[in-house]
Amino acid sequence: MIEVTQAVKLARQFFNEIYQDEDIQNLMLEEVVIDQDSNEWRITLGYDSHIIKEANHVFSKKIIDKMPRVYKRIHIDADEGDFKGMFIREVG
Repeated sequence: MIEVTQAVKLARQFFNEIYQDEDIQNLMLEEVVIDQDSNEWRITLGYDSHIIKEANHVFSKKIIDKMPRVYKRIHIDADEGDFKGMFIREVG
């Protein structure tokens, strides 16, 4: 079984490869858990979003609401360290 530090390192590498052409700001480790049933490390990485939502409002021309963080959960095989998937991690 790979160690947690190796799993986190692999998750970051996979993330950086997938998003190599994006301007990702403030990438941070948020959560790490081992799922015994699937034999996977589940590593959540968070980063600042650059997406701005705009909406019309009765009393103003625009309401701008910045979405502060986006969370991605990366699944890594606990035995081999293979990438298994990446999912949006809902927080709320």
